[in-house]
Amino acid sequence: MRSVFTALALAICIGAAPVAASDTKLVTTSKNPSAKPAAFAKVVVIVASKDADLRRRAEGGLARRVRNAVAATTIMPNVALEDREGIKAAIKESGADGVLLVRPLSITEDVNMEASEQYVIEYASLWNYWDNNYMVVTRPGAVTIEKVVTLEIAIFSVTSEQVVWAGRMKTTNPKSLREFLDEMVEMGSKELKKQGLIS
Repeated sequence: MRSVFTALALAICIGAAPVAASDTKLVTTSKNPSAKPAAFAKVVVIVASKDADLRRRAEGGLARRVRNAVAATTIMPNVALEDREGIKAAIKESGADGVLLVRPLSITEDVNMEASEQYVIEYASLWNYWDNNYMVVTRPGAVTIEKVVTLEIAIFSVTSEQVVWAGRMKTTNPKSLREFLDEMVEMGSKELKKQGLIS
């Protein structure tokens, strides 16, 4: 069973620079001690991004992957993220009992440089060795650039208005929005099962 959980692949804009393989992990998790197993009948997925197109695509992608979920942009297309009362009214009118909120925190680039290496391919003869006159080849070090996306995810109960579970995820070099969301849902489901929030 897929859970009410995942994250946003913010700006999957992998440049032309060489990158390493993707790596996604939960950095922190926090469960509300009083939270009971989450069996939401309807979940609203909200991605807190001011980029309207990114928000629409990410919410739609998450809603398709999470059981009983609907993208917030479909139930409140004209409500701004700053309009708390408008969001509250739209969620309650939709009949949702759960909210999955994803908040992008940062995108950074880690540049890794390998040291250059030198190889001696032909030593000097006895008579010119002291002149340092032998052949050396230098192999320049490779440069890799890794994109690191950090997100905060929170699951709320609409009834209690309390957080059920929250976590922070980090992914390095996401390949595509589709693969990233699939990976997040799978990883999140495992974590929520482990915490006893879903079966």
